[in-house]
Amino acid sequence: MVIPYGDNLDALGVGLDQVPTKKVVLLTPSEVDSKVIGRVRSFLSKRKVAYETRRVSTPSADAFFLALAKVKSGVGEGNLIVNVSVGTPLYSHILLCAAMATGVTAFGVFDDELVFLPVSCSITHGR
Repeated sequence: MVIPYGDNLDALGVGLDQVPTKKVVLLTPSEVDSKVIGRVRSFLSKRKVAYETRRVSTPSADAFFLALAKVKSGVGEGNLIVNVSVGTPLYSHILLCAAMATGVTAFGVFDDELVFLPVSCSITHGR
């Protein structure tokens, strides 16, 4: 599971409860609040979920598209999913667009329900 930079742990928990997950990859911008990353790492550690943080070197949206494509190339076809509801509004939207562009399945969590997002959609960040 790939998640954008942010710390909506409720959405992360719903995603982990409903989608079998071996590892979470957190895609972050180069400059982050270490407290946000710490909360996510702590949450995943308590649930005994393996995780990896990948910092995107440039702040452009294109860099996130390339980063997701790189993650996708490292896993088997159909074995990758993006939980867009974990992130901040900006990074959730960027990662949703990246998922659509790279053919990766994405979902959001709305009112504690997992909702698979169609290819042609726009979302408002559900907090």
